[in-house]
Amino acid sequence: MSFILLPLFLLFNACAPPADPGVPKVPEKTNQSNGTNVDQVGQTSQKIETPDTQEIESSVMVGKWKLDRAATIKANKDLLRTPGIDATGFRSMINQMIMEFDLKADKTMTCLEKTPASDAEYTGEWTFDGENVELIQKTMNGRPESDEMTGVIRGEGKYLNMVHHQPDGGELRFIFIKE
Repeated sequence: MSFILLPLFLLFNACAPPADPGVPKVPEKTNQSNGTNVDQVGQTSQKIETPDTQEIESSVMVGKWKLDRAATIKANKDLLRTPGIDATGFRSMINQMIMEFDLKADKTMTCLEKTPASDAEYTGEWTFDGENVELIQKTMNGRPESDEMTGVIRGEGKYLNMVHHQPDGGELRFIFIKE
């Protein structure tokens, strides 16, 4: 179990409702030989590389990100209404959780996660494309273990609205604030 430790997974071992339509989905893109991208609805965009592209990404993404507990609980409000979900237990778990990411300029990341039941440290990589963010876990507590979270950056680079896709098909939402 990655990113979100086993106690949180067990709390949500029921099927979650469909994704909140208020959170934009990242469209799948296909790379064309002429350097354009075409998304699922056929819209084309030209990716323009400039010398300062890395600096723009770094200024937005690089740094420490901390879990916003209240916003995370609010982001999961529909899930908490699902029969079989322990809403009180979820709120308690999130209110006691510490989760912090350090996204580095070389596109690597570290994450510290503490819950009442256990602690974990993760390492991995991150990607950024416009407003779309992907956190790709490679290790947990020094051992190889893969997982990922996807999402979007909001509030002029101050908030990350992330989704963790659960093995049962459900989704947990996490909101992070840049420190």
